[in-house]
Amino acid sequence: MLPAMMRKSAMLLLAIFGLTSLALSQTQTVTGTVTDKKGEPLPGVTVAVKNSIIATSTNAQGAYTLKNVPQEGILVLTGAGVVTREVNVSGNSIVNADVETSVGNLNEVVVVGYGTARRKDITGSVAKLSSASFNQGSVTNGIEALQGKVAGVAITPAGGDPNGKATIRIRGIGSIQGNSDPLVVVDGVQGIDLNTIPPTEIESFDILKDASATAIYGSRGANGVVLVTTKKGRSGAPKLEYNSFVATEKVANTIDLMSPSDVRAYFAKNNPLLDGGASTDWVKAISRSAFTHNHSLAVSGGTDKSNYRGAVTYFNREGVLLNSGKDNINARLSINQKAINNKLDIQLNAIYNVSNRRFIDYGSDITNITVSGVGQESLNPFLFAYSMNPTNPIYNSSATNPYGGYFQPNQYASQNPVAFLEQIYNRGRENNFIGSARLEYSLTRSLKVFVFGSQNKINTVNDFHSPTTAYNTSTGYAKKGNINEDNLLGNAGLNYRKTAGKHIFEATGVYEYFENIKDEFSVAVRDLRYDNVRSNNLSLGSTVDQGFPKSNKESYNIVSFLGRVNYNYEGKYFLTASVRRDGSSKLGANYKWGTFPSVSAAWTISKEGFMDGTKGVLDDLKLRVGYGITGNQNGITPSLSQKLTGFGSPTLVNGNVVTPIVNLQNANSNLRWERKAQLNAGLDFALLKNVLTGSVDFYSGKTTDLLYEFGVDRAVFDGVDKLVANAGELTNRGVEIQLNSLLIKRTSFQLNVSGNISFNTNKIVNLDGEASDRFGATVKLTQPNRVSWGSIYGRGLSFSNVTFLEPGYPMGTMLVPHFTGKDAQGNPLIESEDINKFRRFNPLPKFTYGFSISPRYKNLDAAINFRGSQGGKIYNGTLTNLDNEGRLADGDNVYAAAVSHGFKKPQISDYFVESGSFLRLDNLAVGYNVPVRNISVIKNVRVFAAGNNLFIITKYKGTDPEVAADGKNLGIENINVYPKNRTFSFGLNVGF
Repeated sequence: MLPAMMRKSAMLLLAIFGLTSLALSQTQTVTGTVTDKKGEPLPGVTVAVKNSIIATSTNAQGAYTLKNVPQEGILVLTGAGVVTREVNVSGNSIVNADVETSVGNLNEVVVVGYGTARRKDITGSVAKLSSASFNQGSVTNGIEALQGKVAGVAITPAGGDPNGKATIRIRGIGSIQGNSDPLVVVDGVQGIDLNTIPPTEIESFDILKDASATAIYGSRGANGVVLVTTKKGRSGAPKLEYNSFVATEKVANTIDLMSPSDVRAYFAKNNPLLDGGASTDWVKAISRSAFTHNHSLAVSGGTDKSNYRGAVTYFNREGVLLNSGKDNINARLSINQKAINNKLDIQLNAIYNVSNRRFIDYGSDITNITVSGVGQESLNPFLFAYSMNPTNPIYNSSATNPYGGYFQPNQYASQNPVAFLEQIYNRGRENNFIGSARLEYSLTRSLKVFVFGSQNKINTVNDFHSPTTAYNTSTGYAKKGNINEDNLLGNAGLNYRKTAGKHIFEATGVYEYFENIKDEFSVAVRDLRYDNVRSNNLSLGSTVDQGFPKSNKESYNIVSFLGRVNYNYEGKYFLTASVRRDGSSKLGANYKWGTFPSVSAAWTISKEGFMDGTKGVLDDLKLRVGYGITGNQNGITPSLSQKLTGFGSPTLVNGNVVTPIVNLQNANSNLRWERKAQLNAGLDFALLKNVLTGSVDFYSGKTTDLLYEFGVDRAVFDGVDKLVANAGELTNRGVEIQLNSLLIKRTSFQLNVSGNISFNTNKIVNLDGEASDRFGATVKLTQPNRVSWGSIYGRGLSFSNVTFLEPGYPMGTMLVPHFTGKDAQGNPLIESEDINKFRRFNPLPKFTYGFSISPRYKNLDAAINFRGSQGGKIYNGTLTNLDNEGRLADGDNVYAAAVSHGFKKPQISDYFVESGSFLRLDNLAVGYNVPVRNISVIKNVRVFAAGNNLFIITKYKGTDPEVAADGKNLGIENINVYPKNRTFSFGLNVGF
């Protein structure tokens, strides 16, 4: 028996030994390198075998070695400042991987303008946001991906209008009449509209905020610079990506109006003749649950010598208002090639974007479209929906009805909003091509020469038609316009880099030429009796509209010389200096050229010997200081510095009719760009083994030579009473704090929390300037102490001044009478009609903020993004309009506004000034990475659901507290805004 048991035991031991040997034979040693998306090695990244205790970290070169790794194992890459990634071993002994980096990683590569640098080497205020940190869900353009993510960058969405454009403001408003938009640079191409770049094709944003960083862009960098890097191909087998989402959206908030039954009861007591016999919710009648869908297909691949990426994206978005929307198709190709023993680097990029737009806002440039009592700026269906009698019907089938079957009330300051949307044809089509090529050749190990060229060609065709059955345009009206714009950019330069022991020296020199050419033509006709023709045959219109045809062709160019030097000693002390010399054809004869210098320095304190004991607690600490001067010429048209003449009105001279040649525009030979000087001090830090990273920045900036249109003496300035000149000063001061923390970084669970807060104080210093008169003499231009600026408009309130420009106060300060109550008849009472006794209110917030929570458990992830604003006042123009009965002649009879506090004759007062503070849940997304280990063709699958603008906490009584970011509507919610929407979306990402 014993021998039998021994034989069984021996066989069991042999089986165990065999299984162990088999198991050992299925493991291997794996080596590799972990890099970021730009190929830079990442030290300190944890590389672990999933569901085991086998783990290691990458060294200073990003390399790692792991033993006893199962051949079919999965490597999990984690670390502070990187997005967790899983990589299949698949029997390979060498597994290289790249990972997404997030805001706060001090080793990431940052684009700084005409070059790149590691974040730890940066001396200016620069923020980076990679695609892994973008807002998710129904993100329809790149601007939305940035919203609430970066300190000092305020993004105001364009309501829910599919064709609207959000505004980006970096460190406040820096101009009165000029443009405050930052310069957007996409893969080196300057001045690009971000709406032409699909979010799925954007790799990262690098945002240059302070003048020491933006001065390299000279006269185009005063408002900050947004550098966009698109996705490129990488070495490896071809990869196919499909990304898609579908979404539904509806109006998030409207004004609470009286119901049809309430209004009918009111009419029964006061005037039964006003009861139209129907029950119509006009707001509901003009809006809908809109559908959006987006599909993107991309292929990429390459070798160590070349790579490519091609993508096609289709996007279609309905507007929540009837007959509005947008569809877009975008094709993109990127090719990178190395040649001549890797000395020559060739980069080619091309984007072609076709956009078809369905507009609703048409009043501003159609001269004969008017409604009694309403200015053209107020032609908006929501104004009509709010003011229409809800007992009136939508349609009128009477044979004598001249309005195409629609009911029209013939009511003061109103019309049928459904007819307004369905009868008016307003379309636009834009073709946008962006192409660029860059060649860089290494002359030596230290010296490189490069050449870059780009073209951005835009063609826009607009068609408008108002049929004979439309309200107030019974004769038929049509217009067609065509705009061709060409932007050409070319630069060439040298890059030099030399390392000598602990010293690193870099220098860049560039020559650049930019040219813009714009050609416009439009024709409009009246008395177009054939409705089915629309604008396709304008010759059928018997009358050419006043002021048409119009044509204009203009161009300008900028010639630039720029240089930058960087010095780095021992990775502790950094110095950067740059200077740019710009010459612009836009400017006056005396000010064609300008110089824009900058200097900045940084000290990595954490690398000093006296900081050795702080490792693990204070891992990185860097102090930055910088000063620079930039320019802004966006508010200057190409011909603004020149005298323009034309034909005046015919007049009778000695019995003969003479058409004189008159001055149309004053020349200003002293016209120059606005100049902005800014001082910045900042601190970058990493704490607790890089668990918490962040930065704090303090800045103070002054914009001088502000562009402003003065009223001048006709006699002195040759018959024209207006002149654009440089005038006065404007200051912006503030503090920015950006934090990012990977609180939990276990293999199966991670939790990342980030936040930012920005304080900005804006003030107008003065509004004085000077110009040369027609005789060449210098004339002092002095504005009154207070200049009218913004106004509200609507029912009987067109252009009622609300905001002003006043030295010593923020831009667009509200100045309105103080409301003290009502008299016995219900009329409003104000404290005084003397403007010097009006109350002031600041429309600008005290601070803005945003924070994100991003948990990940195994294959499940989520992203929660909040954004808010504190302080700042809003003038509720919507409520003012609804409370205003209008200026009626005796005997006119209208019903009271649906929303009313009982005033019989409301007027401008601080009663309508409200708090603009809010906290909004901008974005909530939940995603799941579906396991696909047994499907060889499919590499990854992710599904997600998201909601945008899910809720808002605010005391504001209007539709939304997030109103115009600058310009003459600063701090005013006018009734003609397109409402914001609430969106729910579902998406799919598949990799092959």
